[in-house]
Amino acid sequence: MKVEFGNVKNLGSTPKYNQQRNSENNQVAFGAKYSSDAIGKKIDSYMPWGVKKAKQLSNSLGEVQNTMINAIGTGLIAPIFIKFNPLSKSDEDTRTYAAWRQPISAVLSILTNVYLTVKPLDKAMENMVNSGVLDDNYNRTAFQDEKFIAKELKKQHPEYSKEKIDQEVKIKVQQQKEKLINDIRNNDTIEISKYKKDGLFKVDQGIFKNAVNGAIENLIDSEKQERKRLTDEKNVYRVRRREFYRTNNKQTLEYVSDMEKLLGETDLTKVKSALNDKIKSLKGTEELKLITEEILSISRGNIPKEDEKAFIDVMKEKLQKVKDTATAYGPDKMKDKAAVEAAVKQELADRIASIDKNITFYERVQKDIKNGKTVKEIEAMFAEEAKGNKRLAQKGIIFAQRVGDMFKQQIKGSIKCNKQIVGVIVGLIAAPFSCELLNIVYPIFMDKFFPNLSKGKKAKAQANDKLVEQAPAKGKEVNNG
Repeated sequence: MKVEFGNVKNLGSTPKYNQQRNSENNQVAFGAKYSSDAIGKKIDSYMPWGVKKAKQLSNSLGEVQNTMINAIGTGLIAPIFIKFNPLSKSDEDTRTYAAWRQPISAVLSILTNVYLTVKPLDKAMENMVNSGVLDDNYNRTAFQDEKFIAKELKKQHPEYSKEKIDQEVKIKVQQQKEKLINDIRNNDTIEISKYKKDGLFKVDQGIFKNAVNGAIENLIDSEKQERKRLTDEKNVYRVRRREFYRTNNKQTLEYVSDMEKLLGETDLTKVKSALNDKIKSLKGTEELKLITEEILSISRGNIPKEDEKAFIDVMKEKLQKVKDTATAYGPDKMKDKAAVEAAVKQELADRIASIDKNITFYERVQKDIKNGKTVKEIEAMFAEEAKGNKRLAQKGIIFAQRVGDMFKQQIKGSIKCNKQIVGVIVGLIAAPFSCELLNIVYPIFMDKFFPNLSKGKKAKAQANDKLVEQAPAKGKEVNNG
């Protein structure tokens, strides 16, 4: 299945292109009237709190982790309910025998689904998409996975040390990024390689156009969401924070200085850990604690290694906004709360006006794209507009990069969909074998460790031995009454 982008929302895994905190979602929609994000949120609104949390955990994990969690539930929780079910009419031995079946089933589920199905399938799929074996919808040779690059380098240069491999991988990834943007900007296409075929090939034109259209649609949608948020927002929250900046200006700027050091780290895991520690240290300073939590929330979920820098950059942008706003609302500029309220009102009006200006420009760009303008020509339009458009200039949009990121998301989405479909098919094929394996293994296990509950050969032998022991001695008659 290939993924196409129509009038969709929230595309792009890179947060720089999707900065609305309340609508961050990397799901893709399939050209429908309503996005999968909107439908998913509607469904979520009907879920109990506990189910929502479980779903959030599931969404943040991979297929292997989900399989293991399901297996743990099957192996540890289900047996308790089976063993101590007060409504069951079965005797205790029967319930115990049935309860022990669950952990064995869980172990076999992990073995068959994870190690015999999911992992080999993922490995095979990753090799194919990174080698250009499949068609253009699933071809990521223009932005190969780091693990795949490292593996290929080891094959070509077995003498390389791990440090040398890591260094060469970074160089290769950077070269691919630069080539991708240059191809989009200067050639209005993306070049890919294909398995066992010499040279480079232009990606399917439909896929490229879809990435270009998706990039501008994402910009329009992002601005419309921001406008709606500002329009719906109650001024109380904004006034409260800016009043905090006015009355605690020195403390806020010192906080920003400390945070800038924390965000100077390039490892996202270390950044998240440092931010969590910062939150703990801010007890009693709720406003700064909330700001830190907002910055940390930008990095929620599973983030590919290749996107970590982009997420840290967005955190830095958020912090810079805090610094700029705190400076603008300092006590030297705002005399009292009334001045803050008036400034906030004007600030919102100015921002909405600047958003409207951007939307008008983006919609004009969208029309020019449909009329055949190249990416290079579109970038020239952005550069010209930025001269008199402060909001656009501050965003620093590189349109070719936006198209590249949209292309990556499109290909990754197609690969993910294909993996899920193939995984379901393979899982259905493997299910009968898993069940048959359970039917073979379980009696052996029970006969070995719980012969008193088992109906296997060992149990029968013990039963026969017991009958022999109970039989009358030789030469004595059995009294049948």
